[in-house]
Amino acid sequence: MNKWERQWQFQLDWVHDMVEYAKSVCPDVNSVKYRLALEEYVHSDRFIQFREKWESENGKLEDET
Repeated sequence: MNKWERQWQFQLDWVHDMVEYAKSVCPDVNSVKYRLALEEYVHSDRFIQFREKWESENGKLEDET
C-alpha cells in the first residue's frame, strides 16, 4: 500500500472504530450522549492505542507536511 492508500485506509478504519466506540457508549445514534462519545474518542487513550496498533500492523503513517 502506498502512503496515500495507507493514509486513507487509516482514516476509514479509525472512523469505523470511533463509531463502534460511540455505539458501545450509547446505541441511540441521534442522542447527545452518542455525539459526545464521538468527540471524546478523538481525545481518548483508545484512539492513541488504535493508532499504535494500526501502524504496527499496516506501517507507520507519514506526516502530511
